[in-house]
Amino acid sequence: MDFKQITLSDVGTLRPYLHAQYRSCDYSVLGVFMWADRFGYEYKIEDGVLFMRERSRHGGEYDYLLPLGEGSLCDRVRALREAVGGRLTMSLVPEDALGELRQEFDFTAAEEPDIADYMYKAEDLAYLAGKKYSKKRNLIHQFEKLYPDYTLETITAENAHRIAECCAHDWSDAGLSELAMYENDHTREVLEDFAAYGCTGYALLTDGEVAAFCIGEVMGDTLIVHIEKGKREYKGAFQMINCLFAKTELEKCGIRYVNREDDVGDEGLRQAKQSYFPEYMLKKFRLEYE
Repeated sequence: MDFKQITLSDVGTLRPYLHAQYRSCDYSVLGVFMWADRFGYEYKIEDGVLFMRERSRHGGEYDYLLPLGEGSLCDRVRALREAVGGRLTMSLVPEDALGELRQEFDFTAAEEPDIADYMYKAEDLAYLAGKKYSKKRNLIHQFEKLYPDYTLETITAENAHRIAECCAHDWSDAGLSELAMYENDHTREVLEDFAAYGCTGYALLTDGEVAAFCIGEVMGDTLIVHIEKGKREYKGAFQMINCLFAKTELEKCGIRYVNREDDVGDEGLRQAKQSYFPEYMLKKFRLEYE
């Protein structure tokens, strides 16, 4: 197979295949395009099937993602094995795909806990009901009291450039990890070409200033939150944008779940995501076929 590097010009070609299969963020549009440079994603389309691979994170040359498109999952993986020829390793395989694959193939599966997605009930994040969310509600009430004239603005191709400029000016890379700087750079790229990705997002404004913003995709019954930024000087801004995003998409699209992606093994991110009490973890595995 002749694979090619994934670039922005490929969005229209790949979008029909990317439906967040198994509710995983890795098989969504921004899940692929935001991280294509980081992980060296490449693709090939053959006989109605999208094949993708990444630079191996485990010492080999390439790991392959789930092939997407026509036919059954086992048919697609069989075609991938035949094309690769030798030893096949797959990455980012959701737990729910393992049962189907085991019906036909022998492989070892190693869980990768640092890249498991945090899955929440949409109603939990939208309404924050119950004692366990009291701290979140208090912070939202403080935001509403401090900034009673706040507005929620839909991000569009027309205003995305203004938010990108705000990012460049107000969200500094100083003191950030290399991974966080990568995310900031590609957040700006998404905003600068916002219309191309077909995603949805909102900006939380106070007196015309961007206090926070979020960008994601609704795929099936799930909202995948790819980007969430806020200014810490606006107390409660993070909690407010999180709640409003879930509530808006719940009321508009009837979503059941919110996928807030993984914690990449970062303890601070882990604590922040656990503080919203996930319904379950979408586990992912690396497979080595025998």
